[in-house]
Amino acid sequence: MHRTVITKERLNGTYRLSAYWMAHMTSELPIALLIPGVSWTVVYLMAGLPYDIKLYLSTLFVTVVVGMMSQVDHSIVCCVCVCVCVCVCV
Repeated sequence: MHRTVITKERLNGTYRLSAYWMAHMTSELPIALLIPGVSWTVVYLMAGLPYDIKLYLSTLFVTVVVGMMSQVDHSIVCCVCVCVCVCVCV
């Protein structure tokens, strides 16, 4: 569906691809942050992990990045981002 919309809008000269992409990502950002944030909070508390704000925020950051990168559908990029996030958080 996105391809047909992008093609039509580009041929009409309505706006550039970068404007469409930024609007699309901005509109999906709240859901991309809310769903992993709520689900990870529930999992974190139910797993009985220590109440350490640094540990919670670092694992939440990794969860959100993995969720956002999985939407990109590039598994190699996702794996690299996960490795970088884990190295940064540790």
